[in-house]
Amino acid sequence: MGNAILSGLTVAQAGQDNVKRNIARLNDVNASRVIVTPTSNISSDGRFLGVSMQKPQRVENVLLAENIREQTVTANTSETLSLAHDRILQHLGQPGDQGSLGYKLTDFKNVLGLLEVTPGESSYQKTVVGKLSSVLERVSQFGDFCQSERELAEAGIANGVSEVNRILENLHKTNVTLRSSDSESPYSMDEQDKYLKELSSYLNIQVIRNTNDASVQVESAGGKALLLQTGPTFVEFTEASAISASLDAADLGKLAVDNKNLTEDLYGGSIGAHLKIRDGIFPDLQKDMDEFAFQLKEHLNAIHNQGSGFPPSQILEGTTIFLDTAGTDIKMSGLVRIGLIDRSLANQGVYASAPFDFDFTTATSIDDVVIALNTSFGADATAEITLEGALKITATNAVHGISIVSLGASESVDETTGKGFSHFFGLNDLILSQNEKVGMAQTMIVRPDIKATPQLFSRGELSTSAAVGGDIGLYVGGNSAVTKMMLGLENRLEFQKSGNLSGRREALTTYANSIYQAEIMEARNAQAASMVDANALQKKEEQHKNETGISIQEEIQASMDWGLMSNALTQVNLAQRKMLDNLVNSL
Repeated sequence: MGNAILSGLTVAQAGQDNVKRNIARLNDVNASRVIVTPTSNISSDGRFLGVSMQKPQRVENVLLAENIREQTVTANTSETLSLAHDRILQHLGQPGDQGSLGYKLTDFKNVLGLLEVTPGESSYQKTVVGKLSSVLERVSQFGDFCQSERELAEAGIANGVSEVNRILENLHKTNVTLRSSDSESPYSMDEQDKYLKELSSYLNIQVIRNTNDASVQVESAGGKALLLQTGPTFVEFTEASAISASLDAADLGKLAVDNKNLTEDLYGGSIGAHLKIRDGIFPDLQKDMDEFAFQLKEHLNAIHNQGSGFPPSQILEGTTIFLDTAGTDIKMSGLVRIGLIDRSLANQGVYASAPFDFDFTTATSIDDVVIALNTSFGADATAEITLEGALKITATNAVHGISIVSLGASESVDETTGKGFSHFFGLNDLILSQNEKVGMAQTMIVRPDIKATPQLFSRGELSTSAAVGGDIGLYVGGNSAVTKMMLGLENRLEFQKSGNLSGRREALTTYANSIYQAEIMEARNAQAASMVDANALQKKEEQHKNETGISIQEEIQASMDWGLMSNALTQVNLAQRKMLDNLVNSL
């Protein structure tokens, strides 16, 4: 009887110890309630031998824990994407903001209006060139922003991989503990759940529970082993040395496990989101901005090549490079006038000699054009192909400048490209870029000589009237080219399908605002998804805590129950001792 009572006291003490341990873990969000249950020990002949304590049992809901992991993947994906879209909106600025691209284009158009009224005003010339430079700088900044965000995403992937490998190592240690200890099992399983949830914040996983013990194996969504019984299969990732608009996903860092491609398995978690940011969101935005940059450059250059600065430059050097001048076809229709304009103050704007009117319909190659030009120029000017492969025309006399215009009702254009003579060769381009299309946004600048000398900005056009040397060729008050450019900003252009935007016909300013409008829709959707997913995760975590978490009320009640049991057994033990004492004294 005494041994039975002592066993009860021992069990009651163990129960009290468990209550204390639970209360000590009360503020641990990963802690699950652990309970201990006393068991009666009865002999084969029916005698009560006392009580013993079953091993601690963890209150758990495996299915709910799995749901929480799945929701963690989704919540971290949407949160990471939402933050990226927020940064995009902040960088783009609303169309009315002074820093936005649409605003800067409108600002450029407005100062063109001032120059149209007073084309000879040098301050307006300088302002126009400065405003266009500001537009191009904004375009470049956005292109740079796209690539810097891709670099951040690449770094986010690398950081995520490091964390994944750390978590896998900790899970392996937990597995070892679970296979070797029963008494610590409930608490190690709390650690296990914590690590599994943490792992799910980075990537989508599959968890396989072993039937012999509480240890787990972990696989990627595509079934690639991340954690085996023998230990983790660490994720490998090497960051790209550099990221640019010309590099796509195939050129950048890839994830692998055991030499197997893991990237294709990742569609969730912060790593999956960073992959989407790096390989989808910002490349698409770059394509939108490159399409804008391409149309801006081609449209403004086409107009600028129709006009001339005042006074014009002595040298016009093309930006179009021809690798084979003999084999490159040119099919130019109509007549083109090239005039040598006096740049001296005394005779500024007059023809230095009779203008040269060229009919290029018989020219079939670039070399043919050069020969025809030199034949007509004589000693007054020289046409040549530079070492780089561009056409260059130089007036022999330093006080003469070169101006070009098409003759006839419509501009003379190359049948293949649709570009006018000067535009075809890029002789009087306003905007230069290093790239043809991909990554063009980052490399566009105002042509250096125009930026340095704003008077070279095209304002008027060369006279198309019959003329001889000494006649007026360019007017200081000429503004036809400025008017065309100002109106050209309102023209609806054919934009090709790009990253986020479908093919469309609209003005440059409208297209700049369309980039913002498309992004604000994406940002709103991402923000809404993030809020929904975060709330869903919170509700599941609250449900899990209510079902399996430690409740102070329950622990107090359990403590009271164990205390009552201990007190009762103590009283029985004392009564038994008194009975034995009385029995001994009576003998």
